[in-house]
Amino acid sequence: MKRSMIFMTALLMLVVGAAGCVKTTTYCPADDDSDTNNSTSTNNGTDLNNGTTNNANNTNNDINNDTNNGTNNGTDTGGGTDTNNGTGLNNDTNNGTDTNNATDLPKGTYFGTMWNTYYYVPLESDYSGSVVTIYDSDCNPIADVPDDFTQDLCIEGSGRLDDGRVVNYDGSCGCGPVCNYNGRRLCYRVLDPNQYPWGAGASSNALVPLHSIAVDRNFISLGTVLYMEEWDGVTIPAVDGIGGEIHDGCFTADDVGGAINDDHFDFFSGSHDMWRALEQIYPTGSRFTVYTDSPRCAGY
Repeated sequence: MKRSMIFMTALLMLVVGAAGCVKTTTYCPADDDSDTNNSTSTNNGTDLNNGTTNNANNTNNDINNDTNNGTNNGTDTGGGTDTNNGTGLNNDTNNGTDTNNATDLPKGTYFGTMWNTYYYVPLESDYSGSVVTIYDSDCNPIADVPDDFTQDLCIEGSGRLDDGRVVNYDGSCGCGPVCNYNGRRLCYRVLDPNQYPWGAGASSNALVPLHSIAVDRNFISLGTVLYMEEWDGVTIPAVDGIGGEIHDGCFTADDVGGAINDDHFDFFSGSHDMWRALEQIYPTGSRFTVYTDSPRCAGY
C-alpha cells in the first residue's frame, strides 16, 4: 500500500511538471513559443524578430539609424543649401533659386527718386504714307522714307531703315524735313550697324536696350551708373530679340533729350513692342528709388 502511494505521488509530480508551469518564476520554458521577440528591432527597417528567448529586455535598442544626432548643420549658406546633415541624411539640399548674391551688397549712395518715360528705335518698315527725304548735316540725301517715320525718328533720336542702316539725330540743318514736335528741320547721320545696332547716345556711345537711360545732364552727369531698386529682380519678357532676363536694377546715363528735365529719365526699351511690354510692368510716370556708386552695379 505504501509502495502504491509513493508510486502515485511520483506519477502525479511527473504529470504536473509536463502539463504546465505555475508562473511564479521569471522564466517558464513552456512559454518559449519560439517567437521569442528579442525585439532587437534595430529599426534599420528590418524588424529582425530573431525568435530567440525573450530576455524580456525588449532590447528595442531603437538604434533608429535615422539617428538624427540633431547635428542639423543647417548651414543655410545663403545659397539656400540648408543641407540639414542631421544624420537622417535628409539631403534636401534645397539649392534655392535665390542665388542673387548681389542683394547682399549695399545699395549705394541714396540719390533721390526719379520718374520715367520710354523711348525706342522706330523701324521704317512699320510706316507708310507720303514720302520725304532725310539728309545728313551736309545736306546729302540719305533715303526717302515715310513722313510718319521721320516724325517718330525726330522724337526718338535713332531709327532703322528698310535697308538695315541705322540713322541717328545729328542736329538742325536747313534741308531736312520739319519735325512737328519742335518745328525744327533736322538732319541725321548713318551709323555702323555693327557698332551701333540700337543707335548712339549723347557721347557717341552705343545705346544698350533695357540699361541705357536719357537724363538731364544738369541733374545727372552723363556716364553715371545708377541703381534703381524697384527694377532689381524684375523679369523682362523676351521681345524682338531683347529681354528674356532678370533685370539687375543697373542703368547708365547714356543719352539726353529735349524734354528730359530734372528728375525725369527716359528708359531706352530698344523696340516699340518692348516699350509696350514694359508699360505693363512700370507705366510711364512711375517713380523709382535711385542710388549712385552702387557695388551691385560694379560691372558697368
